[in-house]
Amino acid sequence: ITGPEIPVLDDVRADPTMGTAQYSFSENGVLVYRTGGTGGYSVGLSELVWVDRAGETTPASQHSRNALSHSLSPDGSRIAWVLFERDGSQPDIWVLEIKRDMLTRLTFDDGNEADPIWSPDGSWIYFAADRVHGVNEIYRRKADGSGDAEQLTTAENPQFPAAISPDGHTL
Repeated sequence: ITGPEIPVLDDVRADPTMGTAQYSFSENGVLVYRTGGTGGYSVGLSELVWVDRAGETTPASQHSRNALSHSLSPDGSRIAWVLFERDGSQPDIWVLEIKRDMLTRLTFDDGNEADPIWSPDGSWIYFAADRVHGVNEIYRRKADGSGDAEQLTTAENPQFPAAISPDGHTL
């Protein structure tokens, strides 16, 4: 890659203190992102839309909820979405099947879940949760909801999954 950088999108939600932004790509190049500019990960009403190359938007889902973060599956068919209950209680991870516009809850515990990312084959969702000692550690659960979540790390300091290697062996 050569040449100067070129802006692709404006107003992508980002946290300059963490060096992160709320967007995700599928393997075939579909982009999903949250608007809102800089200022950290605030919670707010989120609506999912598709944006074409001309900047035109069309609704991707009828669901509109208070959301924290999201991640598009590698094949672009599902979104792992961190949603708050309607009463504003702690967030859980839900999976939206885009074609049928159907939400399925993936996590049910009393802790906070955040930052879901998909395994390269789309079978697992990795995420941060403060389930044990109030410190975010990394877990994973089958994307279809089968089995229990597996705790992968134990730490004194918060841990958040940000990316996974193409072979799925390194977070």
